Amino acid sequence: MSAGLRRIDFRRRHAASPTAPSPETTQEAVDSPHDDPDLRRALLRLAARESAFGARHPDVASELHLIGALHHEAGRYDDALAYYSLALAIRERALSSDHPEVASTLEDLAATREAQGEAAEAEQLLARAQRLRLQYRQLNARPAS
Repeated sequence: MSAGLRRIDFRRRHAASPTAPSPETTQEAVDSPHDDPDLRRALLRLAARESAFGARHPDVASELHLIGALHHEAGRYDDALAYYSLALAIRERALSSDHPEVASTLEDLAATREAQGEAAEAEQLLARAQRLRLQYRQLNARPAS
């Protein structure tokens, strides 16, 4: 995990003010070593969502996932892996371990592990994502008429 990435405290309650971003994430956006305006905006949105909904909310996971994708696209695979992992943990807790959004995160984790040269781990992650997608399709298939 990079030095700039902080761990989310899942025990923390959300702030009373839904629009006040957390000081840690706001400062992270200001002090970001990267000159990426999309990343800065995403970090500020993350702070606002954490403040409004709490650290365990699916909207927080969505923003973490997006930040992971921004890092992946920039070739910062360790940072991408850290953000995807946080998004996965939240989604598994908040939505369930077989939710389609979990599959999306697993697919992006697999792509990151592949980019890092970890083909075996990437295959395992991708296989799990494919099982989830198949299971979801089977559960939501319309009966033949």
